Amino acid sequence: MNMSNTPDARKTRNSAARWTLLNAALLGMTAWIAFSQGSGLGTFAQASPPAQSSLDKDRAAAKSGQGDPFDPAARQLELLAEVRAIRTEVAALRELMRSGSAKVSIANADELKLDIDYKKMRDAMRAP
Repeated sequence: MNMSNTPDARKTRNSAARWTLLNAALLGMTAWIAFSQGSGLGTFAQASPPAQSSLDKDRAAAKSGQGDPFDPAARQLELLAEVRAIRTEVAALRELMRSGSAKVSIANADELKLDIDYKKMRDAMRAP
């Protein structure tokens, strides 16, 4: 018995044919609506130029001579230079502190209230 002529097979073919026909009709209507307006759907669009992305800004900076943001070796050299600059500043601060020439001034010394309980401090110092 040939299975392609059974009622179930015919029903499946008819259902697929209906869906294909419906799909083609919808596609045709959509194309007609889109292209019958003369210039397409562009007459309805409220388009504006895209905003400048950070990638474009980086490329512009690279063209202007500020370095290539996609060059890892250049970025490493920049970071190394920054670390060396920070190290020299820290060394200068360390030398200033070791020399004892650093001066501290308190601008609002008269506003500071020192509430020291000397009795408790003396007792704490005597306790073993």
